[in-house]
Amino acid sequence: YWTGFDFEPHVLKTVVRQSAPDFIDNLNRARVGDASCLDYFNAHSRSSRAYLPKDTLVLCANNRIADSINRENVDALDAPKVEFTAAVTGMVNSGDKMAPERIVLCRGARVMSLVNSPQEGYVNGTQGTVTDASADAVTVKFDGADEKVRIERHRWEINKSEAIVEMDEEGRPVNRVKTAVVGAYTQIPLKLAYAITIHKSQGMTLDRAVMDLKRTFAPGMGYVALSRVESLGGLYLAGVNERMFLVSPDAVVLDGDLREASAAASDQLADEGANAFKPA
Repeated sequence: YWTGFDFEPHVLKTVVRQSAPDFIDNLNRARVGDASCLDYFNAHSRSSRAYLPKDTLVLCANNRIADSINRENVDALDAPKVEFTAAVTGMVNSGDKMAPERIVLCRGARVMSLVNSPQEGYVNGTQGTVTDASADAVTVKFDGADEKVRIERHRWEINKSEAIVEMDEEGRPVNRVKTAVVGAYTQIPLKLAYAITIHKSQGMTLDRAVMDLKRTFAPGMGYVALSRVESLGGLYLAGVNERMFLVSPDAVVLDGDLREASAAASDQLADEGANAFKPA
C-alpha cells in the first residue's frame, strides 16, 4: 500500500547533536561500517573511569546487563522501596509498552523520563534523582532543574493504523490511512537510569555516557551508541572491537538510494519550484 502514496524522500544533512568536524566525520564513517575510525575513537575517548562523573549513564548491549546494573544500584540504596505495576487495557503488544511493566523506586534512585513535559522542564530522556516515592506518585529533581516535579501515572493510548483504498468523488482509487485506538498502557513514566540498552538510547542526546561496545551484536549498534554523546569529552569506552561497526548491507543500499533521490528532488525543487511536488 505504501508505494501508492508516492512519498518524496528528503535527507536532512545538518548535524545538530555534535559540533566538532572530526568527531562528525568519524561518526559518519562508523555509520556506514568503515572500521578505519576505530583508531580515532581509541585515541580520543576516555577508557579510565577514575575521573568518571557520578551517575554517568551506562549503555549496554542487552537488557540482562542493564537490568543487573540498575537492580544492584537500587538495592544498595538505604530507603523504603515502592513498586509500581503497569495496568493494561485492550490490545497492547510488547512493543507498545513504553515503560517497564514493573519498576521499584525509592529516594535516591536515578531515573529517566519517558514522556515530554516541557512546561515542567523535562522531556523524554531527561535524567534525574528521586527525592520521594509513594504509592500514587514519584517526586523527581531533574538534573539542572531548580524545582522538584511530582510525576503521576501516565496513560499511553495504543493506536492501530492501516492503509486502505477508498474511491474519490470521480470514482478513482485513493490511498488513505485509517487510525483507531485499540488499547491503553498506564504506568509511572520513568525508568531506572543507571544503565539502559543501546537500542533504548536511540534518539537520545547525552552529555556523557559509558559504553562497552565489545558486546555489540546487531548491525548499527556501535554507531547508535557512539553518536548519543555530544562530544568526545563525554565518551567513556569500556571496550571496543571491529564488530561494533557491523552494518546491514541492505540499509547501506537504501541509504544511498534515498540520498540519490533526495538530491534529485532538491535539483527539481531548484528548477521548478514547490509546484513540482503538488499532487496532480
